[in-house]
Amino acid sequence: MRHFENVEATWFYTVFLQAMCKYIAVKERQNSNDTNYHYAVAALIHYAKWMAENEYAYLDKPDILEFPNQTWSGQDIRKLCVLNFARAYVTEELLDTFDRKLESLEQKIIDRLSASDEAKTTRLLCLMMQNINYATYRYVPIPKVNKGNISVNSDKKTLLSLVTKTLASFSIGRERRQLVKRFPQLQKWLGQP
Repeated sequence: MRHFENVEATWFYTVFLQAMCKYIAVKERQNSNDTNYHYAVAALIHYAKWMAENEYAYLDKPDILEFPNQTWSGQDIRKLCVLNFARAYVTEELLDTFDRKLESLEQKIIDRLSASDEAKTTRLLCLMMQNINYATYRYVPIPKVNKGNISVNSDKKTLLSLVTKTLASFSIGRERRQLVKRFPQLQKWLGQP
């Protein structure tokens, strides 16, 4: 369980999902239809489905927020980005759920920010400028998978190959050097980098 109900500790999951959308878009532009791509798409769909069914505008529950201000409405725009992007990968049956959630969130965000003087603050302006293109997220994906038929390849040979390759490139000396660079106080026991 990810404990998304603890908004103060987990609100940034949408930042990660936005980064994952960009990763997926890069993989698609490169025609890289590999295991990492499939895994990223499957994870995005998983969390986007959860968002469409459970997410709400943060200020709908101000009592659970330490500082219930309009910055939360700015953060809500990220949800629109993720849901718009994820639409390209879900089945037709889920599109209505996604569209209803998008419409509901968008209207609340617009209403709240339009009625607030806080919308002129630097923090909110930055959030809006970063994410105002939320509607264009719908047109970015070029899916390399069939809608609703996403599976992650769990080929043991691929996993074994990855583990073997990683272990072959492992160096105790390099790890020690990195450790003493990062934590100079360890140099008295482990020596100079």
